[in-house]
Amino acid sequence: MPGAQDHVYVSGCANVREEPYKSARVVACLANGTTVDVDSAPVYSDRSIWWHLAGKGWMAHDFLVAPPGSP
Repeated sequence: MPGAQDHVYVSGCANVREEPYKSARVVACLANGTTVDVDSAPVYSDRSIWWHLAGKGWMAHDFLVAPPGSP
């Protein structure tokens, strides 16, 4: 959801991609627990749901969780 904050949930780091698909160039790798801002509606591409992270790029939905205490 645009404007929402989420946390990255991975065992190592999660790739942030230039475009919303798995073969797109990796532009960053975010550590577990990193807080990110979602700034667009989700995009379904390459059999995954992707969210755009403000100032970073695209991340697959599987690696994002709502912060503790969120509704």
